[in-house]
Amino acid sequence: ESIAQTILHDDGEGRQGCCTVLLYLSKTVETKSAIAKNAGLMDAITKVIEVPTWIDPQQPQIPDVCKGNFDTDTIDTHSTHDDMSCTSSEHSRSLDYSDCDDMGEDSGGVERVQEREKRFTFSLSYETFVDTSEPMEIDYDLDPNQFLHGARLMIFASLLCLVKSKETVTFIARQDVIVETLLKVSLQFSSPSHVRALAILAHLTRHPQNCHPLVFENVSFIPLLQEVASDSPDAEGRRYALCALQNLSVDTACRAAVAHTPNMIKCLMNRLKQTSKEEMIAAIATLQNLADDPANLILFTTVKNCIASIIELARSDDNGTKETELASFLAKNTLATLSHWFRRIATIGLEKIASESGSRAPHILHNAVLRPTTYEGWS
Repeated sequence: ESIAQTILHDDGEGRQGCCTVLLYLSKTVETKSAIAKNAGLMDAITKVIEVPTWIDPQQPQIPDVCKGNFDTDTIDTHSTHDDMSCTSSEHSRSLDYSDCDDMGEDSGGVERVQEREKRFTFSLSYETFVDTSEPMEIDYDLDPNQFLHGARLMIFASLLCLVKSKETVTFIARQDVIVETLLKVSLQFSSPSHVRALAILAHLTRHPQNCHPLVFENVSFIPLLQEVASDSPDAEGRRYALCALQNLSVDTACRAAVAHTPNMIKCLMNRLKQTSKEEMIAAIATLQNLADDPANLILFTTVKNCIASIIELARSDDNGTKETELASFLAKNTLATLSHWFRRIATIGLEKIASESGSRAPHILHNAVLRPTTYEGWS
């Protein structure tokens, strides 16, 4: 509790020191569970790593003194002043309620106060009362407070220790505020924290019990991973995003959500052409897992050059290119799985007709069983 309060209310070295202590505690087996289960502490560390927002200063705000009771008939709606200044009828003094002490004895005091409030006018236009500005995100590392950046580094390291533990990763995955904050940080492509957030998200998907809540309780989870895998300038960040998608595609309940995300198959196909072996392996492994669901077959055929790219990768071990043998094997496995389901769909009608007519049934295909490929997944 003391660490959480210090993190929330100290912007200097004290907060950074508490975050450092939290990092050391996160490495201890006995304290990991206590940290992950403490909702107040999780909220506190979320405040440290959250993406800051900024409001356009050109959109003026109504001063607090102007938010009191006033008569709308006295507002000058045609004034062109831009200074947002609030003036009384005497233009130099604020409202004086000193003579209100004797209100209990003199009922005229209330009338005098109301009269002064009625004379209170504003030298601003009507449009200034309507603030249409919306908070916008700013550079994640723009804050000059170096203690904040040090505290963030400690928090990311602490979370990484927690999500690498099978006992605590399920608690972190169900903290919606942490997951949403990490998703926002992962979009800060110009910041080194972008990769740190993606590493934590990728480790969250390693536990099978986390896939369903991550996908269906955070609707932006899969689209954001797809965006990062497509647009991130950092190869390590793209790799973590693809590894997370690979683990999610193992869960049969999540495959449809992954495959039917707009531009997902196209994104994975484009990653097959990269020189990064880790990205290529994660992308083809995800495609292999998605191919094991017949409902996804149409997506493979509608994306231009998707099948051709998989065939090219499958032949890469024959023409001496840089691709690894593992990537080639996964590509061949993907093609074999796709061909099995295509033929299965084509022959299932003949089997039904033969069973109804009593004639000789056609050759029945062997029901192939594909073992999905995970990224450091837990059983």
